[in-house]
Amino acid sequence: MRQFLRRLAAPGAPRRRLQAALQRNASHVSAQCDRSQCRRIKRALAQRCASSITALDEQRLAALPVEKTVTFSIVAHVDHGKSSLAQRLLEMYGNIASTDAVGQSALDTLDVERERGITVKAVTASMLVGEYLVNLVDTPGHADFAHEVRRSLGACDGALLLVDASQGIEAQTLKVAAAARAAGVPLVCAASKIDLPTADAVEVALELAALEFTKDPEDVLYVSAKSGDGVDGVMPAIIDAFKQPADDRRARPTRCRVLDGRYDITRGVVAVIQCVDGSLREGDRIAFLGGDGKEHTVQELGLLTPAHHRTGFLNAGCVGYLVAGLRDVRQARVGDTLCLATERDRLEPVDPLPPATQPGLFASVFPPDGGLFDEMSRAVDRLALNDASVTVRREAKARPTLGAGLRLGFLGLLHMDVFRQRLRDEFGAEVLFTSPTVPYKVRWKDGNVTTLEALDDWPDAAQLSREVSDILEPVVDIEVVTPREHVGACLEHLETARAQQTGIESTLDGRSIIACAAPWASVVDGLGERLAHASRGHATLAVDELPRYEAADVAKVDVLLNGEPVEALAFAARSADARDRGRRAVEKLRRHVPRQLFECIIQARVNGAVVARARIAPLRKDVLTTGGSKAVLGKDRKKKLLEKQKRGKARQKTIGKVALGQDALWAVVGS
Repeated sequence: MRQFLRRLAAPGAPRRRLQAALQRNASHVSAQCDRSQCRRIKRALAQRCASSITALDEQRLAALPVEKTVTFSIVAHVDHGKSSLAQRLLEMYGNIASTDAVGQSALDTLDVERERGITVKAVTASMLVGEYLVNLVDTPGHADFAHEVRRSLGACDGALLLVDASQGIEAQTLKVAAAARAAGVPLVCAASKIDLPTADAVEVALELAALEFTKDPEDVLYVSAKSGDGVDGVMPAIIDAFKQPADDRRARPTRCRVLDGRYDITRGVVAVIQCVDGSLREGDRIAFLGGDGKEHTVQELGLLTPAHHRTGFLNAGCVGYLVAGLRDVRQARVGDTLCLATERDRLEPVDPLPPATQPGLFASVFPPDGGLFDEMSRAVDRLALNDASVTVRREAKARPTLGAGLRLGFLGLLHMDVFRQRLRDEFGAEVLFTSPTVPYKVRWKDGNVTTLEALDDWPDAAQLSREVSDILEPVVDIEVVTPREHVGACLEHLETARAQQTGIESTLDGRSIIACAAPWASVVDGLGERLAHASRGHATLAVDELPRYEAADVAKVDVLLNGEPVEALAFAARSADARDRGRRAVEKLRRHVPRQLFECIIQARVNGAVVARARIAPLRKDVLTTGGSKAVLGKDRKKKLLEKQKRGKARQKTIGKVALGQDALWAVVGS
C-alpha cells in the first residue's frame, strides 16, 4: 500500500493540467447539486421502475448470446456507498421499487446487516440493461469480510472501484484494488457522495490516476446515490469496459461453478451458481466433479434480482440459483464444479476460486445442554455453507464442565460476533462461545515447536519454568493512513497495542502513512475501530494477512469460580498486563454473575498465582421467621436454625453450579 500512496507525493505539471481538464468536464458534479435537477432525476427513475423484473422476456433471455452478459462487483472501503449505489441501480432497471431516500439497502437482507448497518455477505442481482444481462455483486467493505470480496472477484469480468469523494482513498480501498489486480480483474473507478459539501471529486480522480487505478482521470465517474446524480452513466461505462468477446461457450459441455449457498429448511441447499459453459435446465440430471458421485435432479433454476426469479434455465454467462434436493451441506461447497451427469467423466473442473483466508482467531462453541450437540453441529454446518471463510472441526476432547464442542476459526472479532448473531437469528441456536484466542506456538527446550490453537493446551507453571524456551505469538505488518493532525493520537493507540513503528511517510494531500509490526491479537481485538475513534473516523487500517511468529512475553490468565477454572473464560495477555486484565475480568464477571444461595468467589490466576479476587455474597433467607411472619422464639431454637442454614450453604457451595450466560462470557472478552 505504501508504494501506491508514495506516488501521491510526486509533484508535477501534469497534475495541474489534469485538474484544469477535470474541472471543465466535471462542472455538472458540483457538491451543490441543482435541486430541481435532482427532482427530475428521481421522477425519471420512478417512471423507469414501473416495469417489474417479473415481466422479463424469458425468450429474449434464452437467446441472449454470451457476449451480451457482464458480471461485475462493486468494491470499496467500508461506508463509501457500495450498497446505496447498488440499490439505485436496481431501482433504475426495475428490480425493486423506487424510493426517494437511500437508507437500508435492498441487498442487505440479513437481520445482522440491517441491525448493524454493514454488509457482511456478497449478494448478486441480475438486471436487463438494454441488450445486456448484467450481474451485479455487492461486496462487504469491512476487513473481516475480505474473503467475500476476493471470492466475488474470482467470478467477475470487472469491478467498479468506489471512493468517497469526501474521504478520499483509504486503506481498504487500496487493499480491494490490490485484490482485483491479483485476480486479473480490470477496474472502472468512480467518486461517490459528490453531493456532500466536503466532496472533492477532482482530487479523488487525480489520486486514482496517480495510483494507476485508471489510465486517465477524466474516465473517473462521478455519482451520488442519494441525489441520483451520475447514476445513469454507470451501467454504460461498465458494459463498455467489461463486455466480453464472442466465443463458443454456449456450445460447450455444461459446467457451472458454486459461488455461494444457504440452507433452506423446506428446499434444502439453495446454491448460487455461475454458468460458465453450456446451459442448464430444470429436469437435468447433474453431478459434482470430484464429489460423492451421486446424481441429482435440477428442481428449480432462476436468476437473482436479488429476489428469486424462476426462469427454468441458466445459460453461459448467467449467475443464478439452483435447487436440486440437496440435504447435506457438504455436497455443494463453494468453488465446486457441477455438470450434466452424462458428461462428468470427460470434463475438468472450472478454474478454482481464490482459496479461503486462513483464520487468525479461534473460539470454541458449546451447546447449553450436552444432549444438543448434534443439533448445534448441524446448525453450524448449515451456516458455514453460507460463509466459506469459517473453519469448523470437532474439539479433540470434551471439556470437563462444557462437554463436547466445536472449534471454529474466524478472520476477526467482528466476524466472530456476526457469526454468533446469525447462528441465533437464523437457526435459533443459543450456544456458548468461549473467549477467542489467536494461535500461539510453544518452542520447547528440546527444539520442538507446537501450535496452541486452544488455551487448554497451554503449558502449566512447572512446564513453563523447566521445559519451555519461548512462547511465540503471530505478528503482522500493518499500515495506518491518517490525516497528519491525528498522527499523535494514532501513535498512542499503536503503542498501547504493542505495535513497533517501522516507518512513517507523508503525502501531498495532507495524510501520513504509519507502518508498523503489531501482534495479531491486538489487531483482531478492535485496533481498527480504536484508531478510527481516535482520528474522528479518518484513520484506516490495512493488514498483511500472512503473519510471522516472534517470541513474546505472554501469559495465560485463568478465571476461577469457587476454585474451579472455567475453560470458556481463559485468555492470553502480555505478562505485564496480565494482572490488570485479570482484575478487569473479575470485576466485569462479578457484575454478570447472579447471586446464589451460597457464597461465590471469583478469582483470576496467572502462572499459578491468584492476582485478583471478588466475592458475591449469598442470598440470605430469614430462617428465624415462620411462614406466618411470626418470629421464632427461644435462643436455643434460633441458634439451631442458623447452624442448620450454615451447613446447608456449605453443602450447596460444594455441589452447586453457577450458571453463566453468553453475556457474562462476552463481558470477559472485552476486558
